[in-house]
Amino acid sequence: MSWCTSGWHTIAWKLFRLPDGRLPEQILDEGRSAHIGEPMNSRLTPTLFQVEVTTFALAYFRRSVFSYQIGPTSMERTAPVALIPADFVHEWLEMPWHEASRWSKEGGRKFLSEWWEQFKNRSVGEFRNHYRCDDGLWQIDFEEYENGSSEEFVGRFRLGQLAK
Repeated sequence: MSWCTSGWHTIAWKLFRLPDGRLPEQILDEGRSAHIGEPMNSRLTPTLFQVEVTTFALAYFRRSVFSYQIGPTSMERTAPVALIPADFVHEWLEMPWHEASRWSKEGGRKFLSEWWEQFKNRSVGEFRNHYRCDDGLWQIDFEEYENGSSEEFVGRFRLGQLAK
């Protein structure tokens, strides 16, 4: 194995509920390709499970965080979805739409679903700049490289929620 690929492995996390007198019940089964040479942090309380690992996004390494709220009968991904603004947008694009829509402004979901469908599988480009606007929104510049040309997309969102 080359040094470049040897550190990348799929890291899986599974969580089980242990009901009184019954067999364990699996409530979470997820994972990501992560670099095992970097620290992996995890945290578990009765109501929260969180994993932080180094992943690869577009053309750079990033710290990814996966937080889940543990309820009496269900489990749901919660904030933080990312540690910095550009990573939030990238993470949102990697989610299945049923999950990404939870992080999308209700009034803009139709527009955002079309944008998400168009951009979700693009892998050549980079997040250029991010700015905090006066109205509390963040602006992210994404430059996509395709066939030797580039196209810039500017998205605005609240940290934790994409807006049209």
